[in-house]
Amino acid sequence: MPDTRPEDAALATALGAAYLGLIFAPSARQLTVERAASLLDALSETAPGGARPARVGVFAGMTTDAIVDVVDRLQLGVIQLHGTDGTLFIDRAGYQITPQMRSHADAGAMGSRDAYDDLTGVSMYFTSEAKGERGTTSIQHFPHVRNFLDCVKSRQRPVGDIEIGHRSTTACLLANISYRTGERITWDGKAERITNSARANALLTVKYRYPWKLPGL
Repeated sequence: MPDTRPEDAALATALGAAYLGLIFAPSARQLTVERAASLLDALSETAPGGARPARVGVFAGMTTDAIVDVVDRLQLGVIQLHGTDGTLFIDRAGYQITPQMRSHADAGAMGSRDAYDDLTGVSMYFTSEAKGERGTTSIQHFPHVRNFLDCVKSRQRPVGDIEIGHRSTTACLLANISYRTGERITWDGKAERITNSARANALLTVKYRYPWKLPGL
């Protein structure tokens, strides 16, 4: 099994790669979660500063809980699911479904074989049982992006600025934490802390990638 090296990931990052793929599906490049974590840690050390490619997890044949666990542990920004009937690519901008292609072979014309010595005499074609599909998570996603870019120029407050986004998602995040810990939690909105569970409170923050940090956390 070929090994994925930190220097390869660092080179891809330096060349401006938009995505960094971590393969958890069965293949010659399949990684364990521990190996992927060590690669990401090494990448932070060998390629400090600058833009970072989005981390993509590629999965096949895993349960939802197992995928969620990997996404949480490695802080993946994108997931790609491979199945027997197609591939599903998901990020915050939406999704794209690519149907699995089936190959077929028909006997080819001998005239073509006479013309080209390297032809096999077999005509190959591909079909799929479904159509490709793509969509956005919300019709408001790109309008929000446009509004934000306009406000960068005008210095006005966006229609959905960072504080509004923070307040509107707090309840959803707390619900997820309560579900994951199986605990009823008490929230101090002013201090923004969970006051009755250290285990639940620890889930309010994540490990930041180098060189990013948030003072006080």
